[in-house]
Amino acid sequence: MSEFVSVVIQYLIGNFEKKRRGEKKTSAQCTMDERLNTLVCIFDPRSPRISAYDVHEWIHDQLHVREDTVSAIQINGPKRQVFIKFVDLMHAQEVLNATNGQAEYKHTNGEVSKVRVDMAEMGIKRVRVVNLPPETKEEKIRAALSQYGDIADIQKEKWAKAYCYTVDNGIRIVTITLKKHIPSSLLILGHRVLATYEGQPETCYGCGETGHVYVVCPHRRRMERPSKHELTSWASIAGKPPQTQRTVDKGKNEAPNEKRDIDGPMEEE
Repeated sequence: MSEFVSVVIQYLIGNFEKKRRGEKKTSAQCTMDERLNTLVCIFDPRSPRISAYDVHEWIHDQLHVREDTVSAIQINGPKRQVFIKFVDLMHAQEVLNATNGQAEYKHTNGEVSKVRVDMAEMGIKRVRVVNLPPETKEEKIRAALSQYGDIADIQKEKWAKAYCYTVDNGIRIVTITLKKHIPSSLLILGHRVLATYEGQPETCYGCGETGHVYVVCPHRRRMERPSKHELTSWASIAGKPPQTQRTVDKGKNEAPNEKRDIDGPMEEE
């Protein structure tokens, strides 16, 4: 009898463990997928209700959204939110820039209510921020990045144990719930920093726009390349033999050459 009871207890414990593992797995699978290329229009919850037809008309007439740029429109009535999913991020950002994050809706009774336009939540990201001095205070970093989302935590990255000194390496890891994408290059307290994270769109170093890099930026001033005899570099200078007193004296009798600046502007690759 005691063996039977023992078997039953073991069976029940095994089922309990399986169920518990299944609940953990289900919980992990139920995390919300992030919205991509999506704007959210948040209407005043105190304003009169709006029909789906009127929402479509408002998107077309007020936001000036073309049909070929939209892949989905989702309405959350209880929360007074309208999600507009675009075919790419560029079109979503164009509407966001045109509205400057604010729009209006005129109801049939003449009442005008404010509508906040923003990038839909894009999930929690771990952003690596590079090139800031170690002395930069955490509150300054929060102030600079808060426009892109809600910051939960900022940690300092350290050198791995494989190195002699396991001290801070100057990189900050910022955990943030994104509201809009962070440019890969931006200024913080006068320092040009690099910010990278998974799913970040390609950003131009020069103009800050997405979809291209600096070397092919359409806004970049195109300068004519100098001819070969005008090119001067540190390598060419280093390769020349040192001047002797004879060559210096000889140079005094010749017409002076045009002075050239060899320290030209550095271009980002």
